[in-house]
Amino acid sequence: MANVKLVGANNATKNEGKTSTTLKLTIPDEANLIIDSEVGGNADGRSPFYEPNSHNRFGANNEKFNVGYTTSVNVTWRGEYVEKKKISIVGVNSLKVGATANLKGMIATTEPVDVSTNTTSISNTDITTRAESQWESSNESVIKVEEHTGIVTAKKTGTAEIKVKWTKGPYTLMAMTKISVSQNGGGTGPISPSGGACEPTIHSPSPAAKPITTAMDPKVTGSILGDDASNGRHFNAQTAIPTSEYLYSQVRALSYLYQHTFANMRGTIDYRCRVDLNYHLIWKEKQDPIPGADGKPIPQPDKDMSMIVPKTYEFNLTPRSYAYWQMEQLDIYGIEQAELHNYALPGGSVTLFPQGYNTPSVDFVYSNEVDEHVFPKASGTINYTPLVIDGGNVKPSVPDDTSKLIGLAEAQTKEPDVKNDYFSFNGQTIMDSTTVSSSGPDPGSIPPASLIGDATLYQDHQLVSSHLLNQANNLSTGIIKYNLLSEQINGGGDKEYAIEGINSVTVHTPVVNDSSVSDDTAHNQKTIPLANRSAFVLDRPFSIHIPTTGKHTDYSGYGNRDYAKYTRMKQVRFPFDVYTEGKRSYITKGNWIDIPVEEQTSNFFMPVWVDEGNYTVEFRSVAENAPNSFNAEQNANLSLLNHAASDTADVEVIGRLYDFHITDVGDYLWENVFRTQTGRSMSTGNSYWVGADGIDGDARGNLFPYMLPIRQGSHPFIGFKNIAIKTGYHFKFDVKTKGNMFDVADHIRITPRFFYMSEDGKTRIPVDLYYRSRDQNFVRIGSPADVVQRYVILNDRLRNVPSQELNDTALYEYDHNFHFGQIGNISRNLYVSQYANVLTRKKTPVGKFSVLELPSSIRTLVGPKDSIPNNVEIDRASASIQKWYGEYSLPSDLYGVPSGTNLAEYGRTHQGLTDKSPIFLKKGYFVVNFNVETLEGGNKQTPRLQYIHAYHMNQWLLEGFQREFIDPYGNTFHLQDGDVVFYQTDKSSRGDFLATITH
Repeated sequence: MANVKLVGANNATKNEGKTSTTLKLTIPDEANLIIDSEVGGNADGRSPFYEPNSHNRFGANNEKFNVGYTTSVNVTWRGEYVEKKKISIVGVNSLKVGATANLKGMIATTEPVDVSTNTTSISNTDITTRAESQWESSNESVIKVEEHTGIVTAKKTGTAEIKVKWTKGPYTLMAMTKISVSQNGGGTGPISPSGGACEPTIHSPSPAAKPITTAMDPKVTGSILGDDASNGRHFNAQTAIPTSEYLYSQVRALSYLYQHTFANMRGTIDYRCRVDLNYHLIWKEKQDPIPGADGKPIPQPDKDMSMIVPKTYEFNLTPRSYAYWQMEQLDIYGIEQAELHNYALPGGSVTLFPQGYNTPSVDFVYSNEVDEHVFPKASGTINYTPLVIDGGNVKPSVPDDTSKLIGLAEAQTKEPDVKNDYFSFNGQTIMDSTTVSSSGPDPGSIPPASLIGDATLYQDHQLVSSHLLNQANNLSTGIIKYNLLSEQINGGGDKEYAIEGINSVTVHTPVVNDSSVSDDTAHNQKTIPLANRSAFVLDRPFSIHIPTTGKHTDYSGYGNRDYAKYTRMKQVRFPFDVYTEGKRSYITKGNWIDIPVEEQTSNFFMPVWVDEGNYTVEFRSVAENAPNSFNAEQNANLSLLNHAASDTADVEVIGRLYDFHITDVGDYLWENVFRTQTGRSMSTGNSYWVGADGIDGDARGNLFPYMLPIRQGSHPFIGFKNIAIKTGYHFKFDVKTKGNMFDVADHIRITPRFFYMSEDGKTRIPVDLYYRSRDQNFVRIGSPADVVQRYVILNDRLRNVPSQELNDTALYEYDHNFHFGQIGNISRNLYVSQYANVLTRKKTPVGKFSVLELPSSIRTLVGPKDSIPNNVEIDRASASIQKWYGEYSLPSDLYGVPSGTNLAEYGRTHQGLTDKSPIFLKKGYFVVNFNVETLEGGNKQTPRLQYIHAYHMNQWLLEGFQREFIDPYGNTFHLQDGDVVFYQTDKSSRGDFLATITH
């Protein structure tokens, strides 16, 4: 040990405060320690050294005591461990040609100073044939030396230098010797070290114990769950997760695995000793007398005899035992990767590579060579010089000093040093390779592995492909792979373990469908609408609503929410033809129509030629993962077998009743309003419409005064502001329908009501109207006696029905209303001619004063002729809009009384009735009010459409009817829906000499 230095000291011992008197410790330099102590005071027996010491001179009671004080100090020092080695060559220094000899290489190791005894020792090791030794000759032609044995062979006379080089660890040592070669040999012979030495032999060890430690269960678990962070909501993937959502995969396992076998190797070291001694023998040898000159024997003195007798001792020492720990097998495994497999994963699997993971740090020094573990202590030189042996007069014998030599060698030979293999794990020493005496320390244990963190084997944002079908309980499998670290001893191979108990995953892509359709109540003219059906009105737009929001299962992440994300397409199928919005394209019935998923409401247009009636519209929302052929489920695909949600909407397609207008008035004062010239039939085109608006409330373009009712102020010419219509004159009108009103049994029913209004407009009352007949003076309109029949001629010259209307109507009737037996001998052209010139010029009965029923014979078909889609029959399109022609008048001799008046009783009590009877209402107007309705198929009990009194709407008002007006005299009149004309109470057609009376 060199450069020993003090670096610290303290006296925190168990005696402090009791027997220690240390006040302060000071290290003034690196070689000295100063202890400041305090002594004296009372001794109480606590000191380790405490005894009385009597001094008589102080008297019997004045004893003195010897007291010892303990100062315990812990000193920390640091020094350098110094080991020195020296190499030498032992053997001959001369040879004769052809001779061989063995040279030895010896390493003398000076051990570090034993600080307890301040002594050191030297050990000698034969390195002649060690692998790290190399012999060479400076002149191979003189002396050849074998490179790894040190055997030399003399080749010819001369001198060569033999060198041995030994390299191991930090050491590189060399030694040289010169050997001369002659023909006869010679030289000093073997050079032997002084005294003797013991050569140790390490016997191969055997394992006394081979404990096997194994920790190869990875305790692995895995999971494939919904990635809440990516999805923005929680899905329980084992219960259900949709496509287009994300999963995360995670594996938990021990951070490393290991197994090892540590062997406790034990054995012995034999020491074979050889000591060469020279014994100096002396003795005296009697000499024979020699004859003198006189021939007498002369005694000779004893001859001092001396002999050096060499003797070689060979013996064995007591074997030295040794023990050390050697690693026979070491497997340490770090995580390489994990693999998880599931139907729902991208591509069906995911490989997880460790993130933020540190492979175990392993360091070891391993050798199965005993001489790397056992280091015999050298006995050192056995120095023994025998005493001179004086035999006196006898040659002495050489004594046997074996026991002495053994004693010397045993005393000089200490226990061997040993060291274990070295093994550290993550910086922690498991097997300590510190060189110790005799027996290496027991190894420790590798710390138990902890589970890796949540994010180590983890992969998020794994998209569930939209191509995956719904599928329940998809099994999950997996493996985890551990790599055998390169720092291994007699290891096996990489390990692979199955991951058990991974949760299954159910793929269930949800879609919902809670569709609805618009209900066109604002244009539904049905008398009694169907409660559970929405109204689609012909020749009008309608809309459908296919929301993506709705109620699905109660699974986590599902529930009541928007499912647009998972919807590949929305579709609707109509059982009738439709136009898309704005009539951009025409779609025939029975085809599924794709609706953009993001479009909540879609608009369509109902063609006018669709048949009226009840229909069911179908809807479906198709999941993004639906196969080519799929099943649908009502409202939501709760079953995994279904990849679409469906719904239906019951609708009723409804026609229209509209465009009532008066086209002619028989009163000659109104002729020039409707005729281009007096006495001519050509129309001016003027009409009096219900209001200023069209069928859907949009401005028609007609201006005042061409709005109903026709009354005073309606005449457009100057000077006719006080003109209404005189009784007895008819007015012509027409009205249109859309829908299926093209059957021969269909009718329009018009029911008149009558009111009296005073000239100032302040009085309006319902009235009963009477007229004179040939058989009766006063006949009440609507009574059983009211039997006067009304007629209409369709192709009247003053009606100006367009010839195209007549032609189209005739062709339709020919093709649809007759069978071969009825018109087998009439061609289409002939029928058209007869229809226009004969049939439509006949009088058609239409009812009485109390009710009009317009039959199909005064109806024309005016449906669209242009821009008809290819798959629509032109005849059907033409028939889709119907025009009904009619006329009405009140009798010229007209008498009005308040409704409910018993006119017969009045005459009985007032001496009869005359035209002048005061009961009759004068100085005002009789207002004709029409209630217009359709009779489909002649069904008089249940009118289908209403012009005014529909359940939901009033078409009369929609077309802009004004419920009051101010006449030219400033009087305000309040009207009722259906008012069409004002007849003057006091003026009749009889007063006009050109008047035409209707009966």
